[in-house]
Amino acid sequence: MLSDLEVEVQVQVAQGDRVVSRFMVTGTCRGRRVRFGGITISRFVDGLIAEDWSVTDSLGLLRQLGPWRSILVGLDQWRTAGRARRVP
Repeated sequence: MLSDLEVEVQVQVAQGDRVVSRFMVTGTCRGRRVRFGGITISRFVDGLIAEDWSVTDSLGLLRQLGPWRSILVGLDQWRTAGRARRVP
């Protein structure tokens, strides 16, 4: 969806077996430059990520894209999901 994707971790906090990361994503989608944030909480077991919980500012992304580009992105994702279901 985003070409020239960049993810910048702005803050990380670790406590016990959890690490919280706040990040900013930048890239280009359908000719428009976008920037939006998110947060991920990761739980580690034996030095490996066992679980991740993430939230991104999807509404902020859609606002930057505008209504028509947002609709086109949604259609692209719907088509991709349909193709994935057909694969045996």
